[in-house]
Amino acid sequence: MGVAVPWAVLPVVLSLLISQIHPVYSPRYVLFAVPGLALLAGAGLAALRRTPATWAVLAVLVAFSVSAHLAVRGPANRPDDLRTLAAELSAQERPGDAVLYVPERFRLFVVVYGEPYRRLSALGPGSDRVWLVSRRIRGPEWEEDPRLMELKRDFRKAGKTRISGAVRITLYTRRIPSDA
Repeated sequence: MGVAVPWAVLPVVLSLLISQIHPVYSPRYVLFAVPGLALLAGAGLAALRRTPATWAVLAVLVAFSVSAHLAVRGPANRPDDLRTLAAELSAQERPGDAVLYVPERFRLFVVVYGEPYRRLSALGPGSDRVWLVSRRIRGPEWEEDPRLMELKRDFRKAGKTRISGAVRITLYTRRIPSDA
């Protein structure tokens, strides 16, 4: 109990207090309190008398909580659906396609949904098709990033942009193919 109570309370309270100065609260941060809540629930279960009525109440509580858990964990409740974007990319990529990540940290998608991204090479002179994995890029950014300047100069958008939350995947094709 000495560890469980602070573990269950501190993450929520601290994020709410910090949010009074700088907004950082997110329901995702409440997940840090779950282990403490689990310890408290375990201590509560251990203290219960084990009667058929107790077991029946617990079974009903579990049954009701499962559907809520599945609803929260479903793909519709995610801010972005990176799995679907990776599947679309996998279905449309071709050998020799390149990828450009803007911002560069989007390269982390390779770690999580790696297969379609690993098959793509870095943007180079022989690339005729480039997949841009990005957030929304505003006007001035096209002139500030040399990679985007090259993309804008040498390639044209081919097809629609797939958007999921803040992530966009767009196919660009070279204006004059490199083998011409």
